[in-house]
Amino acid sequence: MSLKILLRGNAHSIYAAIMDLDQTLVDTIHRFHRCFNETMEIFCLKGLEWENFIRAYAEDSLDTLIKVDRNAFWNEFKRRMCSRIEPEDKLFPGVLDVLSLLKENGIKIALATGRECFNEELAEELSYFGLMDFFDLICSTRSCPSDNSFSWSKRGIIRHVIEEFDVDPANTILVADYWTDMKSAKEEGVIAIGVLTGFESKEKLMRNGADLVLNGIWEVPSILA
Repeated sequence: MSLKILLRGNAHSIYAAIMDLDQTLVDTIHRFHRCFNETMEIFCLKGLEWENFIRAYAEDSLDTLIKVDRNAFWNEFKRRMCSRIEPEDKLFPGVLDVLSLLKENGIKIALATGRECFNEELAEELSYFGLMDFFDLICSTRSCPSDNSFSWSKRGIIRHVIEEFDVDPANTILVADYWTDMKSAKEEGVIAIGVLTGFESKEKLMRNGADLVLNGIWEVPSILA
């Protein structure tokens, strides 16, 4: 079984889907804010109030505030995003419907997150949100092969999913919110679908390889047949 997606006038069969977690399936922006400030404090840096944080997040300028080793900073941050649920964390509209549609049509589904989580931690969080049974494979930068060709790259995770699912990249979609996800998908030959729930602009997502940009995951059914 498969679904089809129409791109530039051509129909492509879809056999696998790779789903990002934060700001794609689950709204964790408040968790991100708290983890960012906690990490800033660990490295003796000043955190940001919400308004300044969300502005810097949307401008993709948080790196400019990190006056220490950025790899060390973000590795600590990625760990702090695990094993916690914040009161504001919630599924984006349509998530259950989209995953159900994919599952009912025999699409293999993988989770791909840039967090440094153990799979057990991710499984616990997915279960909390009622998502665990939808996924055939869970991948984080801790549990799956990493790729350091650029910051926040998911190329290694994508390659691992393609190999595990034994599918052609051209018959695989990745749904995510960040420009590095689009770049990763494009460089691995996967169909890149960007969503605007991560505060990135449509132009930036397209510039970095998005084949389509949607307002949110709830619009995915409208592009599949």
